[in-house]
Amino acid sequence: VKKQVISYKWRSHIDKITSKDLRIGTDVILIEDANALRAERMIDMEPFKVDMSMAIIYERGEAVFKIDMHKYHIKAPAVIIIMVGQTCELISYSKDLQGRAIAMSSTFTDTLFVGTEEGYTHQLYSSMVNNPLMDLDKDQNVFSEYYQLLKNIVQSPHSEFKIDAVRHLTLAMFYGYSHMKHDMNRYNKGTN
Repeated sequence: VKKQVISYKWRSHIDKITSKDLRIGTDVILIEDANALRAERMIDMEPFKVDMSMAIIYERGEAVFKIDMHKYHIKAPAVIIIMVGQTCELISYSKDLQGRAIAMSSTFTDTLFVGTEEGYTHQLYSSMVNNPLMDLDKDQNVFSEYYQLLKNIVQSPHSEFKIDAVRHLTLAMFYGYSHMKHDMNRYNKGTN
């Protein structure tokens, strides 16, 4: 029996899962408890399509997740990247599953992947879509520090360049993720 894919409209759940001091409008939202993403179990165990991008940093527990029909076994510490429009399904998870998440609107992520080096940004995007899971045995602190830096910027009383600072920091995280996941220089030499 084919399961129906539901659209997960995250904006209707923002107020329930985050405080105002953990977001910049509706473009960037820091979620201290990634379990809240299940939105009162609305998407628990059902396929769903997201209208946002997420970086979920798992600190404890394990889960089995499908992204675009590919199954991933997540065992903390790990990070998983889900991009706008991907179809996801949570298959199973341990009771001790714990993590934090960064949710980003499509408007925000669209600005990350445009630039003068279109081929390179396309490779970056493809790297994350095709390899969304990364074990963090050695690099857990990098993503925890990134999350904390984002939190400091988001909660800063100075707002003039806040969204720009978050944009550049997020892009740096994605480049770091892709560099750790693959040797992008080797990848670039093998493709035109």
